[in-house]
Amino acid sequence: MLIPSLAFCGTPEYIAPELLESQGYTKTVDWWTLGVLLYEMMVSDWVLSDDTIGSCLRFQTGLPPFYDENVNTMYQRILSDPLNFPPDMPSEARSVMTGLLQRDPARRLGANGGEEIKRHPFFAKYIDWNRYDIFMVVIRRVR
Repeated sequence: MLIPSLAFCGTPEYIAPELLESQGYTKTVDWWTLGVLLYEMMVSDWVLSDDTIGSCLRFQTGLPPFYDENVNTMYQRILSDPLNFPPDMPSEARSVMTGLLQRDPARRLGANGGEEIKRHPFFAKYIDWNRYDIFMVVIRRVR
C-alpha cells in the first residue's frame, strides 16, 4: 500500500487538485502532470470567441489547461474549470488528456499503474513499448 505524502511543492501550473485540497497524494500526481504537459504540447493555434464584442481571436496557447497569471485564480480553475479542447483535437488525444486530467485521483488514468497509460490508444497506436524497453537496456549497457 502506498502511503500518501502531504508535502506541497512544484510548479503552480502543474499542481494536481489533491495537492491544492491538502488530501495527500501518491504517484497519480505525476499522471496529472503528464496530462498538463501533453495539453501544453498539443493545444495550440486555437480560436477564442468573445460573444460580448462579437469577435474571434486566434492565438497560439502552448499554456497549461487551467493557466491564469493570478496563481490563486489558476488554483481555483484547476479545481473547478472544465477541460476545453479545440474542435479539431483528435479523439484519442482528447481521451488521454481527459483521463490524465481527471480530478479524482482514484479515477485518473494511471491510477491502476503505468501499464494502463501504455495501453491507451493514444500511446498504443504509435509506440512499440517492447522496442523501447530494449532500447533502454542498450543505453544502460553503454553507460
